[in-house]
Amino acid sequence: MNSGPLVPQTSALTRLRHAPCQATIAQAPRILRSTDGSPTPTPSLGDPEAIATLGALLVAAGYTSDGIRERIGADADPAVLEARLTEASSLDTLIRLFYLGMPHSWQDAAKALPGLDPDRLVETGVLEAMGEDMRARIRLVPHKDILVAYERGGGPMQGSELLANLTIRMHFVSALQAEAGTGLHALLAARHTDRAVAIEADPRSLELIRLGALLNGLENLRAVEGETLEPVAGHSYGLIVVNPARVLTPDEDDRADSRCRELVQSVARHLSEGGFADILVTWVLGPGEDWWRPLEQWIAGTGCDAVLRSSAKRIRPAMRGRMPSPARCPGGPSSSVGLPLTGSPRAQSS
Repeated sequence: MNSGPLVPQTSALTRLRHAPCQATIAQAPRILRSTDGSPTPTPSLGDPEAIATLGALLVAAGYTSDGIRERIGADADPAVLEARLTEASSLDTLIRLFYLGMPHSWQDAAKALPGLDPDRLVETGVLEAMGEDMRARIRLVPHKDILVAYERGGGPMQGSELLANLTIRMHFVSALQAEAGTGLHALLAARHTDRAVAIEADPRSLELIRLGALLNGLENLRAVEGETLEPVAGHSYGLIVVNPARVLTPDEDDRADSRCRELVQSVARHLSEGGFADILVTWVLGPGEDWWRPLEQWIAGTGCDAVLRSSAKRIRPAMRGRMPSPARCPGGPSSSVGLPLTGSPRAQSS
């Protein structure tokens, strides 16, 4: 492994030609309430109408990132959040049930979900019966008006808010999220693309992506099982978003960041002409090496332009690549570098 530190800042490959979306993701604390060590059953999609109705009722009740923040704030302590829910409103009940993971009576759930029998949600696996009470088997975290399903006690992966806010929100014919987890970025992209694809290796996460599509009424999102970009070999997309697990693992060449390098190069091969990609990555530096040099080598020969924006904060880096126009670095407090590159064959458009 090369000696030297991880790049000690966040870098965002960015294009200011199109303003990034201003959506702010709710600060969702990881709240673990279950003491049962067995895996939570994956919800069934056998009653899609019930799941779609649930999504519509949640949004109508104000179960959005802004609504939850205004109601309970963003404190990470579950006891503090719970203490702020002093009303018997539908929104308070839904926050307790789906956000905090607290049990509620059947009557309370039915009152908060008018027109939807909670027993239907029990049958789908979204809720489970606990004697006279019921509780959610999943956690629903809103991101603006998008609902994302996580395992009970789970929440968005680190860096998700940064990546979502950097991603360009314009119309694309197709979008792709690789290593999708439960599909936050695919769900967001499906709002402004004709077709969106989410690739994920974990079957349980795939079902949560499909559940999220139903909750949000998104019929243009397809969840595909597979590793990285293998299932879409030979196809290209106008927008690609990846928030991979940023783990440093040496390969035969003793490069601990080889996985991120290969991912960036693979994404470049799957971009349509003029497409955009947003990727969070981690890399290593040699002694005295400029922070952008490894990334410049990663991008070289891909046919992509890349702009790196480096902040002074010591957190994980991010990348965004674009093809095919020359890079233009905006001025400002962040240090930036443009990497204009040309000449790479394109894959078949999807």
